Amino acid sequence: MDERTHDSLELTLRGFSPDELKACAEERCACFGLEVREAQIRPCMVSPGGHVRLYEGHFRAARVTSAAA
Repeated sequence: MDERTHDSLELTLRGFSPDELKACAEERCACFGLEVREAQIRPCMVSPGGHVRLYEGHFRAARVTSAAA
């Protein structure tokens, strides 16, 4: 059987605050032994009054490696 491992991941999330998105991405990546290396969070829905209602975050994560190999 062919066992494949993934050393990186791209994740897109939407939420109500940038802090919520960062925490969610870090939690999800940690489940797979990955850590967030790059994050881009932008407003994706703004009300007519100019208030941000929804954010979208694009995250790149990579496998956590130790120096003692």
